[in-house]
Amino acid sequence: KETHCFAALLAAKLKADPRTASIIVVVWSGSDAVDGEVEALRAGAKAYFDKADVKSLMRRLMGLLKRD
Repeated sequence: KETHCFAALLAAKLKADPRTASIIVVVWSGSDAVDGEVEALRAGAKAYFDKADVKSLMRRLMGLLKRD
């Protein structure tokens, strides 16, 4: 399936390259489209946030950084 979500395309490229596959991809988007979120997560993003949800973004980022 072809994607039109830039975040999904970027996540897929990063995860496909052995040199960048270990990079944690977190998407912070101004779009509220559910399709973009699903595509980005399927492509390898660890998390997807709407720009309006800054508190959740910070909480999740801190959790990701502590684990990795």
